[in-house]
Amino acid sequence: MKFNWPYLIGFLVIVTICAFYYVSTRPSWSPPPEPVSTIQPEKQQKPTQVEHPIGKIESTPSTVAEETTLHKPLPELGQSDTLMTGVLTKLFQKQDIDRFFIIEHFVERCVILVDSLTRSQLPKTHLPVKKTPGAFSVIESSGQLFTDSKNHLRYQPLIASFEALSQQDVIAVYARLYPLFQKAYNQLGYPDAYFNDRVVEVIDHLLATPEVNEPIELVRPKYYYQFADPQLEALSSGQKVLLRIGPENASRLKAILTGYRQALTAQNLP
Repeated sequence: MKFNWPYLIGFLVIVTICAFYYVSTRPSWSPPPEPVSTIQPEKQQKPTQVEHPIGKIESTPSTVAEETTLHKPLPELGQSDTLMTGVLTKLFQKQDIDRFFIIEHFVERCVILVDSLTRSQLPKTHLPVKKTPGAFSVIESSGQLFTDSKNHLRYQPLIASFEALSQQDVIAVYARLYPLFQKAYNQLGYPDAYFNDRVVEVIDHLLATPEVNEPIELVRPKYYYQFADPQLEALSSGQKVLLRIGPENASRLKAILTGYRQALTAQNLP
């Protein structure tokens, strides 16, 4: 079975879709970034039995080892930025990765993103991606603001790229890189928790996002748009993302997440 570099971060791209959208609805200014270590865990977990262990992957074919260096020992977490730079460069061969990604502490930022999707807000100074090009569009009618379905078009190509990924390849390489994510999760404030269990928990949370008819009414009390319905505004940042990308995109993304959940909860990963 042949692996390609895009599959190396396919799993990460699926969760960072939320960050791409979330950041695009924020104003251009932001406060100075804080050290990654200042992010506090969402909840303190007691030592528990691992529910969804990551299994051992089979040896990668030599051709892949030459292309991806997956046959070599993983770097220390603090020295993993070079590895991730190579990964992203291979994925976006014709584009400037600095335009999209924040490489410094990339693994740690991805872990923070996953852990934050169930919160009311994402830590915008600690995300692994930069502001998405384009502006969030709204419709004004009779003095009221509503979501504009034109926004949905911005995310269709990205979701289509997720659908084209080989799930088997994504999971196999995620398992190979898993020690880096686990260490970053431990350092975030969960010394006895298992990161893959948290990933599954977050996926379940996103899949539970309610379906809402469009257009959705909005308000803008200050700088940011909010849902006019208090129950919708009370949803987590991740669930509100799924509402704002539109029902069709949300349905496609949920189907992708469902497939990955099934793979991530298997007792014996590839």
